[in-house]
Amino acid sequence: YKNGTALHPLEADCFMKQLLHGIKYMHDRGIAHCDLKPENILFHPNGLLKICDFGTSCVFQTAWEKHVHFQKGAMGSEPYVAPEEFISGKDYDPRLADCWSIAVVYCTMVLGRYLWKIAVPEKDSFYKSFVEELTNENEFYVLEELRHINHDINRMRRVVLYKMFQVNPEKRISINQILQSSWMKRTRCCIPYKV
Repeated sequence: YKNGTALHPLEADCFMKQLLHGIKYMHDRGIAHCDLKPENILFHPNGLLKICDFGTSCVFQTAWEKHVHFQKGAMGSEPYVAPEEFISGKDYDPRLADCWSIAVVYCTMVLGRYLWKIAVPEKDSFYKSFVEELTNENEFYVLEELRHINHDINRMRRVVLYKMFQVNPEKRISINQILQSSWMKRTRCCIPYKV
């Protein structure tokens, strides 16, 4: 992605769906990845997506526990790290941080470039304008300008991406909700995999 090559939207959608199923599998077992980025996503020659590098992953819930252990401190690669991770001393849900990272990964796939370098308004003018546009206009020009070959899917995708990019993690959509969205239900993959 460093050379500025973007994926076709249908290809990116299929990879997104596979990534979401992989992360759902992990989250269902109490593990958050905590470093999702294109470099940690591998592809089999037939297009099957594999998630790798679990060096910063965390166990947020064991099989016998009912509650979720929150994390503290930024983990992962800065362009993909959720904003709540940069708030000193703040606990955050690593599942929702993974969700933010997936949104950034998807946008990186379709744009062929980073959205910003770090999700801290004082350190990154692109991220600052993202927060300001969302606050003042309820939209972000980059998401508004994304194009898809299908107008309906483009609209559905935009709705989900806005929910994934909620700066307040308590308002952010979950992996399960994304998979249940009209966008993912309409996304077809040529790769057979078990759900």
